[in-house]
Amino acid sequence: MNKLKNQKIFYKVVCDSNKFHMFCAITTKLTSVVSSLITYHQNIWTYPDISNSKLFVFNNRKNAENFLLGLTCSWTFSIYKVEVINPAYLKYMCIPIAGNFKQMWKLKHNKKKFIHLTTKPPKGTVGVDAVKLIERI
Repeated sequence: MNKLKNQKIFYKVVCDSNKFHMFCAITTKLTSVVSSLITYHQNIWTYPDISNSKLFVFNNRKNAENFLLGLTCSWTFSIYKVEVINPAYLKYMCIPIAGNFKQMWKLKHNKKKFIHLTTKPPKGTVGVDAVKLIERI
């Protein structure tokens, strides 16, 4: 049974840039991966650019805050309350290095090993099919 099924509110760490909210980090070792930036707009559903992949949120505010504390970057970040579609805990996530995302999905689609391109997600990370920014906290 998915413990997250009844949870309504999750939390998203985003980078504030040019009046848009962009995902720009998925580990505490910030790697800027221009090809994987996703722009979020408040009150609009956002979906992954790569089909069958997931967007990442946190299951509670504390885990989002702890993740934010670990980021080392000159950009400004915010945490938002968000609504999500189809939340599920992740066993692994792709290491954020240019080219890894598409390579991992290609290998997975072809039923080949891809574990060398993954890492354990930060505590409380939830994979979702879509995210809607609701309120900046």
